[in-house]
Amino acid sequence: MIALRPGTARGTTLAHGVRSRHAFSFGDYFEPAHMGFGALRVLNEIGLGAGATLECERRANVEILSWVAEGRVRRTCGAAECVIEAGDLHHLGAGRGIDEGLANDSTQASARLLQFWFTPARVNAEPVCAHHRTATANDAGLVLIASADGRDGSLAVRAPVEIRRARLAAGSIAVQSCCLGQRLWMQVVDGDVDVNGVRAVAGDAAVALNECRIELAARVASDVLLVGLGSG
Repeated sequence: MIALRPGTARGTTLAHGVRSRHAFSFGDYFEPAHMGFGALRVLNEIGLGAGATLECERRANVEILSWVAEGRVRRTCGAAECVIEAGDLHHLGAGRGIDEGLANDSTQASARLLQFWFTPARVNAEPVCAHHRTATANDAGLVLIASADGRDGSLAVRAPVEIRRARLAAGSIAVQSCCLGQRLWMQVVDGDVDVNGVRAVAGDAAVALNECRIELAARVASDVLLVGLGSG
């Protein structure tokens, strides 16, 4: 079964040049029907205006993956700071506690990123940060970019999760096999795709349960993140 979670149905927060859309209950947005999806607890699409900043806040016992779709984002993790460019994936394993901040690295152009928060496999671990470049000159189809074991050059995260990126040309198709009962969340970052025949456009998500095969068919050039979350 494929269910559509439209981008237009999500909660929105606007403040100081920052626009966030929430797939699940977050901050002042509360929707009892959308409290998470398996180990995925938060999915925010964050637009940062030129020079916009999200002040540091304390995080603990959560695995946070930030993937930049447009622009350059400066991220603070405790005393460390790095710049995440479009196509980059950054992991913050908050563990027993660390401060996190985000800012647009440009005072001239906007930036856009997606943040995924996952329930960790164990609590009160040592905080960790890692940075991974997912964009290459010629990758296509589904590419593993994050996993619990860090295989195939993916970014290792401390949660039972696999994330794949599909960059699809118009008219192309990507196929992913999955176990019966597996939870899959497919976030359309850009473009317009059919997911097993269900149409989803930029900002939408297609949610799969009890599917053994996922087919992504791009109507136009598209970018999709496929999050596998195990069964249950």
